[in-house]
Amino acid sequence: VIGASLSHAIPPGKRRIVSELINLINMRIKFNTFEISPETGVIELHSNYFVTANPLNTDHFKMLLIKLIGNAHKFHWLIYEQAYSKLKPQKLLTNFLKDRGEYI
Repeated sequence: VIGASLSHAIPPGKRRIVSELINLINMRIKFNTFEISPETGVIELHSNYFVTANPLNTDHFKMLLIKLIGNAHKFHWLIYEQAYSKLKPQKLLTNFLKDRGEYI
């Protein structure tokens, strides 16, 4: 597992709604999953590689790392925005994707 923690913890009163947004994001992305620690509010992004008969080679590692960094860059501000927004997670994500010209 390749992982990264985002820099700021989510306030306790906002962790549930941020978790809802994270679930919506996780349904859209491949290879990575965001997670929030209920105890600390720290957001982590993991990239999973399933061990098969073929070991993880340099090209696969680079691909997973690039995806991890790309998804962290793309979604981390949206996750923190949810912590201070009055919008529901689905509406916030829809607005975000629409602003980026992405499929909703």
